[in-house]
Amino acid sequence: MGDKGAGKSTTASAMIRAGHRLLTDDVVALDLANPSEPMTVPGFPQIKLAADAAAAISLGGAEVRPQVHPAIDKMQHRLNGDFSGDKVPATRIYILKRGERADITPLPAIAALPAIIKFSYVTRFGRAALPDDFAAAHLQQCSWIANHIGVYRLEIPTGLDRIGEAVEVIEKDLSAGSRRP
Repeated sequence: MGDKGAGKSTTASAMIRAGHRLLTDDVVALDLANPSEPMTVPGFPQIKLAADAAAAISLGGAEVRPQVHPAIDKMQHRLNGDFSGDKVPATRIYILKRGERADITPLPAIAALPAIIKFSYVTRFGRAALPDDFAAAHLQQCSWIANHIGVYRLEIPTGLDRIGEAVEVIEKDLSAGSRRP
């Protein structure tokens, strides 16, 4: 998750280039039906990239589609592979931020909760998207996520030539996380 221009799709593309598979771009859906095992639901096999990112990070066999809208400076890249169509356990949420060096720091739940709410899809639409008791349910879900899924600040170094540094710290963090009890 992150603000516009934080490097979400660029970082995801760099992860694909490093041999990982895309689960989703733009919108991440979590399945919380089984609270002991929250799952990330796959999206579409495409990623939207600005021209400079697409030039710097080749996605091999991706099919470049026409620009969606003149006001959107990104092109859709349909993946012909490198996509995971299966749900995967939600073990990490990264909040991306531009910075001087690639780094990952855990957020305490008190800081994780407002970040999750801020980037929650339904909050983009205001109160109309949360009628009746949906606002309370949404807050409870966000709070549960903040307390049960690791939420981390991921600092992405400025410059496409340094995106590999972010990939390295993510891989190291995920590797360390898989060894935790």
